[in-house]
This record gives sequence, structure tokens and C-alpha cells, in this order.
Amino acid sequence: MKKFLLSLLFLCFILEPVLAGKKSKPERQDEDFLTMIMQASFISMPDTLLPYLNRRTRNYLIELSKIGGYSYVDNNFGGKSTLHILSPKHIQVFITDEVLCDMLIYKGGFLWITTMCSPECYSRATLYSAKWEKIEDVLPPNDSVFVRSKIVNDSLLWVHGPIEEDELGH
Repeated sequence: MKKFLLSLLFLCFILEPVLAGKKSKPERQDEDFLTMIMQASFISMPDTLLPYLNRRTRNYLIELSKIGGYSYVDNNFGGKSTLHILSPKHIQVFITDEVLCDMLIYKGGFLWITTMCSPECYSRATLYSAKWEKIEDVLPPNDSVFVRSKIVNDSLLWVHGPIEEDELGH
């Protein structure tokens, strides 16, 4: 079913410029295709990776972001979760004020990063295949205890300290 839906999305993506009677740039097509893959993968991820948001709520977050503006939903634990970044290679969701999740295209799969702050920040990063099968945990250098991830230019960095104001987006 997933393969069929992805194939259908791909065909719609290819046929849309033809049906509209216009040509689009290859770079834009690649970017739009990657964005669709990221969205479909985020929606189809197992609920065990993100118990705060079920498949329906993740889909709703994506749909709200397409409309524009600040998209947030009520999560499964009674709080508000916010989609902060939706790009071709990176999705970032503030699950609560203390929990931040990032999803990146990484080494042919997806890197899922959960950052928890209370009061120190700690990130856990795990690499998954395109079918959401766990490949490996990605550890920071020197296996530091209170280290968190930071995404800069779609790359993973390990840093010490709290989440900075420019990262919050609130």
C-alpha cells in the first residue's frame, strides 16, 4: 500500500507540470520530490517513535503547514505540539516545551533525534532505514552524557548547553 501511494505521488508530481502546460526547473522538482518523501515518511512512521502524535495528527500537522502559518495540534497527552521546520531534508517538531524531535535524511535513511531538556538537554539520535527499521544509534563524540543535537544546514552537530533562543521559533 505504501509503495502504491508513493508511486501515485511520484506520478502526480511528474504529470502536474505537463497537465498545467508549463515546465518546471529540475532543481525545484527534486526539492518538491524530497519534500513529499519527507512528509510521507513522517506521516507513516511508527507511533512508537512518537507516541505524542499518532498518524492522523502527524498528517494534520503537515496539512496545516501547507496552508501556511503556525501549525500546532493537541497531542495525545493533552499538550500542544508544533511543526517548526518542514524542508526537503529536515522536519522539526516541538512536542512539548521540553521535548524537541528532528527527522533528517541521513546515510540513505532517516535520522530520528529526540532532545529532552529538564533542566539539562540531552539528545538521542537513531538511524532508521526508509522502512523505519532501526539500523543503529548515532552517538556523540566521547559519549558525553549531557549533549544535545543541533541541526545546522541540514547537518547534525553535537553541542553542550540549553536550546538557544534562535532555535525555539516560538
